[in-house]
Amino acid sequence: MKKVYFRVDGNTEIGLGHIVRSCALANMLRERFECHFFVRDYLEITKNNVVEAGAILHIMDSGITLVEEREAFANSIDSNVIVVLDGYSFNTDYQITIKQRGNKLVCIDDIYSFHFVSDVVINHAGGIDREAYSIEPYTRLYLGLKYAMLRSPFLKSAYGHTMPNERDAFICFGGADPKNDLLIALSRLPEWMTSMTINIVIGGAYRYEEELIGFLANKNWRYKLHKNLNASSMSHLMTKCSIAICSPSSVALEYLAVSDGKLFLIVIADNQRDFYNYLLSEKLGFPFDNLREQVHVDLEFRRSLFDGKQKSRYLEIFNSLK
Repeated sequence: MKKVYFRVDGNTEIGLGHIVRSCALANMLRERFECHFFVRDYLEITKNNVVEAGAILHIMDSGITLVEEREAFANSIDSNVIVVLDGYSFNTDYQITIKQRGNKLVCIDDIYSFHFVSDVVINHAGGIDREAYSIEPYTRLYLGLKYAMLRSPFLKSAYGHTMPNERDAFICFGGADPKNDLLIALSRLPEWMTSMTINIVIGGAYRYEEELIGFLANKNWRYKLHKNLNASSMSHLMTKCSIAICSPSSVALEYLAVSDGKLFLIVIADNQRDFYNYLLSEKLGFPFDNLREQVHVDLEFRRSLFDGKQKSRYLEIFNSLK
């Protein structure tokens, strides 16, 4: 098998979003490619995600500078390896160092803040203007939800949905939630929601569990606290919840793919703003403050966006890079 090397990071400070979406992509490629992940920070939840994706984890030296890292990383890679960069530190200079080795290069991006020399750029958010990207003439752009990096259980959306339970709600701000936005959202829930079963999901990099449990102990709520759910368990939970509260992120994409429920959003990072505006403009999601209002979901339109063919699209893209 041809190898794909993913250079990606996730930790308690930056969250696990890059890890989760890159693992979703690796899982789609695993039948044809041998996937390896190179990360600076070891977390058990990162290891679990990588193993679940069928990939191999490598821990890098976190004590060197980014310039030193890119030279060492580039020099360690055979020229026939496809390299995937997913993170905001992998700027033009980092990309050039990889390309000069003769490697095919893929960048996963959602901020378009520097020039790309990669062969491929992927941005799976909706509503992205191609003109926003500065790229080389040979660079191919793959933009929009038809390239959504969904983990295997979420790709089944093309085969139909089940009706969610009107008495269940879902709330999650990722595997790390660095600023504890979960607790802020819980403290702002409207009173009528507290009669529902509130399914609270946290990950292995979440640092505020003790504070969260203390908060919940003072509430007369029906709630269930879920920790470190795998993709299958997360998908099952989402499908039964009629309301979801999260950030405009991979979690939002997964909920949209498998549930007919209503999605309410809170922006917790600057890079989420464009995706947030897109979801609102297409009425795929709604502002958190609209929880108190009646909102209409166009289920036919939503389902048309997730056709379950993402895997075949990505296999075609990466096969073309051989």
